[in-house]
Amino acid sequence: MPIRLNRASVWGASFWGGALFVMLFTGLGTLQNDNAHTIGILTAKGGTAIHEAHLQSGQSFLGYYTIFLTASVVPPVAGNIRIDLKGPAPVDYSITSRYPPLISLTNRFHPWYSFQDGMLKGILPGDALALTVRMLPPPKLGRYDLILSDAKSQRVYLTMPITFSPEPGQSEDEPCH
Repeated sequence: MPIRLNRASVWGASFWGGALFVMLFTGLGTLQNDNAHTIGILTAKGGTAIHEAHLQSGQSFLGYYTIFLTASVVPPVAGNIRIDLKGPAPVDYSITSRYPPLISLTNRFHPWYSFQDGMLKGILPGDALALTVRMLPPPKLGRYDLILSDAKSQRVYLTMPITFSPEPGQSEDEPCH
C-alpha cells in the first residue's frame, strides 16, 4: 500500500507542477501584447503593404505600442536594409528582430540576416522578415510610416503605414497620451 500511495503522490505532484508551469508561462506570454500585426512585401518598386496598422490613442499596453511586422523579400531586393519611422512628430521607438534564431533547428545551411543599429544586414531574395517595433505614444495623431529602404541607394522597398486615430470622444488636437 505505501508503494501505491508514493506513486500516486509523485504522479499528482508531477501533474500539478506541470499545470503550474504551463499556467505561469502562458500568463507571462501575454505580457508581449501586439497592438497590431502588419504584413508586407518588399519589392524594388516600393513594396506592398498588405495589412496596415490602425491604432487608437490610449490603447497602449504598459505605456507603449507594439507593432509586429512580417514581410517577404522578392527578387531583386537584397543587401542591407535601413529601417526608419517617420511621421508628423518624432517618436521614441525601438526595433528588434526575431531572426536569426538563437539555435537554428531548421535550414541550417541558409545564411541568416543580422540586425544591428537599425539595419537588416545580409538580406537575400526569399527571406522572411519578422520585426517587432515598440514605440511610445506619439505626441501627435496621424499617419506614421515605417520605411524599409536600401542602406546605400536609399531606394524604398516598403512603406508600412501606422495610423493613430483619436479615442472616441477625443479631438484630433489633443495629445495621444
